[in-house]
Amino acid sequence: MNKFFNRFPKQLSIVFGCLSVVYFLVSFIYFIQLPPAGDEPVFIADLDLVLTKGWIAAIENQISVPFTMLAYPFAFFLKTFWALRIANIVVLIAIFGYFFKIAKTENKAFYFYVLFYLATVHFFFSGINDPMFILGLIVFFTEVFYFLEKGKMNNEAIAFSGLVLAFFTRALTLVYLPAILLSFFLLYRKGFRFSKSIRIPIMLFVLFLGINLPSLLKDHKLSYDNKKPPEGIGVNWTQRQYLAQMWVNEGKIKNNSHPSWEQTKAYVAEHGPNSLPNTMIGAVLHDPKMSAKECVKDFSSSIIFGFRQLGLMILFPFYFVANELFVRRRFSFSLYLPLLFIGMTFTFSVIIISFLELRWLGAAYIPALFFFSYYSVREKHANLFLWCNYLILCGLSVYGMYKIFIR
Repeated sequence: MNKFFNRFPKQLSIVFGCLSVVYFLVSFIYFIQLPPAGDEPVFIADLDLVLTKGWIAAIENQISVPFTMLAYPFAFFLKTFWALRIANIVVLIAIFGYFFKIAKTENKAFYFYVLFYLATVHFFFSGINDPMFILGLIVFFTEVFYFLEKGKMNNEAIAFSGLVLAFFTRALTLVYLPAILLSFFLLYRKGFRFSKSIRIPIMLFVLFLGINLPSLLKDHKLSYDNKKPPEGIGVNWTQRQYLAQMWVNEGKIKNNSHPSWEQTKAYVAEHGPNSLPNTMIGAVLHDPKMSAKECVKDFSSSIIFGFRQLGLMILFPFYFVANELFVRRRFSFSLYLPLLFIGMTFTFSVIIISFLELRWLGAAYIPALFFFSYYSVREKHANLFLWCNYLILCGLSVYGMYKIFIR
């Protein structure tokens, strides 16, 4: 039996590798041709504003500066939405380039895991800024991991430049603050000291801060993608999302849908200004019983639906933490990435009262794949786990391609 489990995963890994490449190509061809939808029109409008009225006017109106800067050169010879999508292909190449050339990831299965993950998500092939945000954070998290494991980062300048890039790309960086603070705390405990190369990310920070001056002078805040509600509507996204979950629970609307802005405004007008919370913290505290219920529901659903994107690898952080704390009875630096994954999944489950979009967890999912590829081969039950995981991923690949073809 042991010989079987030692040998069979090698054969399955070849099958999975081939399937993941084909699945990725099929998904890429399908996703890249889809018309703009979701948040993509926001970024199309932002880039169009730069092209028509210039950078200062666009930054004053709120745009995602780093992502728009990357897409801008492509807009001179491509339609706006194609320029944005090509920019994300560049980001995708940068992700693979980082792990191949800088991190020098030894387990080549990792690249096929990432291809499989990418084949299951749409946002990497649309014109939104999530991929750039994910790039910045996964570089930072991976470099922190290497320091905690080996006492040295592969490239300190790139590590903290990635954090700066993420910070100026999306305000979502604030939600990842627990993971970032954990990273700095563990670096400090491990004895990390900044070298002269920290000047590069500092210069990058100052550069982006300067580019953000039009927004800072006008609105006293950094420029991020503008998803403001229609002018004069009088309600915000937090209120609309909270009402959405209330109505889903009451059976008035389907899950993963929203009431209109006009319906949200009418609800507040009828029930009073305090009937819906208008801040993220207010939403969590507005109805503690509902918040607790939604937290459990979001956490469990993120694991269930995340299984479609990561297979058994989504359970590996939980296994690893349990094994370290309750079997080996120790707290080691090796727990960093598993705790980051579990912690961010829990954080989003707490603060998101309406449905949790898994793309927000992309900056935790890819490090989870990296961690699995790094540590699974060192675990006692690795062969059985790998055998089952490859089998499931092969099945999900075939199923995913079938779903695309029937569309």
